[in-house]
Amino acid sequence: MQPFSTEETLEDFYKSSQENLQKYSLFELLGNSLIHSKLSGQTLRQIQERLEHYREQIKRFPNSVLFCNHLTRLSLKQAETLAQFSDQKTDLSSIPEQNIFLDGLKQLDESEANALTSFKGTILSFNALEKIDEATAKAVGLLKCKYLSLNGLKKIDESIAKALSSFEGEGFSLDGLKQVNETIAKILFKKKFSLSLNGIEKLNEGLARILGDRQGRNLVLNGIKQIDEETAKYLSVFKGSALFLNGLEKMDEVIAKILAQTKTSWLSLNGVKQINEHIAQALASFQGNSLHLCGLQKIDEATAKALCLFKGSLFLNGLKELDEKVAKAITFFESDIPQIDLAKEPEENFEKALALIRESGQQRTLYLSGIEKLDKNTAKGLALFRGKSLSLEGIKSIDESVAEILVSGECSVIWLDGIEEISEKTAQALTLFKGKMLALSGVKRIEESARKILVPFQKKILIGNGKNV
Repeated sequence: MQPFSTEETLEDFYKSSQENLQKYSLFELLGNSLIHSKLSGQTLRQIQERLEHYREQIKRFPNSVLFCNHLTRLSLKQAETLAQFSDQKTDLSSIPEQNIFLDGLKQLDESEANALTSFKGTILSFNALEKIDEATAKAVGLLKCKYLSLNGLKKIDESIAKALSSFEGEGFSLDGLKQVNETIAKILFKKKFSLSLNGIEKLNEGLARILGDRQGRNLVLNGIKQIDEETAKYLSVFKGSALFLNGLEKMDEVIAKILAQTKTSWLSLNGVKQINEHIAQALASFQGNSLHLCGLQKIDEATAKALCLFKGSLFLNGLKELDEKVAKAITFFESDIPQIDLAKEPEENFEKALALIRESGQQRTLYLSGIEKLDKNTAKGLALFRGKSLSLEGIKSIDESVAEILVSGECSVIWLDGIEEISEKTAQALTLFKGKMLALSGVKRIEESARKILVPFQKKILIGNGKNV
């Protein structure tokens, strides 16, 4: 690739960006963000979906995302042109996201960085920069984008930290740093932006204390593979929006209890592969809104019962299958239905359980997007869930008997976006849904007779890309 490209107008950049979407690989398009994907709890499929999102977005809004990773150097004229990107308007009067990826740049000078300071879009990404001088760092610190990504930086000295500390955006990613001393941490991390430090694999108590005391939005530490009690205690005082520790693959009950005390709304532990009922009970005491345990591929009935004590949104997208007992355990609270024993007279008691659930005020969200198949018994267990939302987006097909059982409960919203085809009999079963919304945005084929059946229910049954029947 040439050091400089011929792009000088936004039209040139739009053209090359669309060409890049088709020409380059995921690695070339998303740079270091793909390298850190495993640490971030993302799968290749999720990254591919993100890329498809950008592709679709560019079709609808040609001036919304620019992939300029083919540039290894940036001229002043090009920087000035790119800075105009956030001033562009669409026929809808606003652009949903304005992101510029410059993840091929090996060098950025002060003049080009200064030229980019008038860009007021969402993301500016410079993930190939391994070092910058103080003058350039001062200009970068004045950038007005919401999220700044400098994942290529391997180390930062005190002068660079002071220069970058002027950044006033919402998120700062420095995933290339393997370690940060306390002096630099105090200088650089005093602002309230979301902070990503996925390159750090081990926290000392001093850094853990500084990070825990931050008042920022999100704290992302997905590189940490193990944690001791003292470090966990420091992190547990973090009062931001979300704490990400997706690098942890195992924990004991003590660590689980400590981390559950965090005051964040979102606790993400997607790297944990296995837990028992005691660890599950400790994690269920978390008082936030969302608990993410997508690394679990299998849980037993006792663990499921413990997890269902969590009052918020529970993410278990790593589970590939559920048996009937686990499905029943995970979907309702014993405190809600103490007098029903589903092991005895299951048919009669199932109806009694549904009746009691209808009277319950329990509101939860359950994400089981890894489940690919449902049988009648498992569907019967899931039908007991009375919450705000049940996500089953991994299911590719569903027959009428399973569909009828699944929609017989009182869940407000059910997501079945993985289903690609609906027959007439399945459509008839789906009309029994009593909730507010049944999402089937992935449907590609629907029999005409099935479509006619669903038309009267189009206000709550959404077919294909979120549109009505």
